[in-house]
Order: sequence, then C-alpha cells, then structure tokens
Amino acid sequence: MKWDEENLEDKVIMMVKEKLDVDLKQEDIDIVHRVGKMEQNGDAVIVKFSSNKTKMRVVMKRRVLKGTGITIAEDIAPEMSMIYQSSACGILVKHQWSTGQVPVV
Repeated sequence: MKWDEENLEDKVIMMVKEKLDVDLKQEDIDIVHRVGKMEQNGDAVIVKFSSNKTKMRVVMKRRVLKGTGITIAEDIAPEMSMIYQSSACGILVKHQWSTGQVPVV
C-alpha cells in the first residue's frame, strides 16, 4: 500500500482510542503525515493537534504504551531539545514534557 492511499487520520484516531482510551475526533487533528522513506522508517507518523489541550491528553497517557512497540514523543527542534534536557540537569525528574516555549529570565 502506498502512503497516499492510506487514511492516517483514521488510523491515529483509532489507535489513540483503543490504546490510550482518549476520544479523538477528526477536528482534533490539524495535520498527520508519515516521516522519512517508507523502507527506512515506515511506521513513523507526525500528528499536529488542533489544540495543546488535546495534545496533552494524549502525551499524558503515553506511558500506557510501554512494551507495545508504539512510542509517542514530542517533535521539537534540536536547539529546544538541548534546552529542555539541560533544564533538568542534576535533578531527578520522574515525568517531563515540553510545551515548546522557553521562558527568558
């Protein structure tokens, strides 16, 4: 099956509903697309949610997927990732996520 023949939006909605028990509707998703070449990384998908609230409902439940082979991670720029990781440097952090914003102090 070619990527353009599949309905990723419906697949994402179904997976989130079945695995995470989070009800999503089509209007909760702005953009969904595959990443990389099909042969190399055929399973990687990026989803842009219509609201941060919806995204956080999914992100907060991602631990349920442990051991299933499915991973949910935030897609952030390398520079933001470095800032994000260094913010917890030397501190024991149990759970951490990013809103994509960096406060300037």
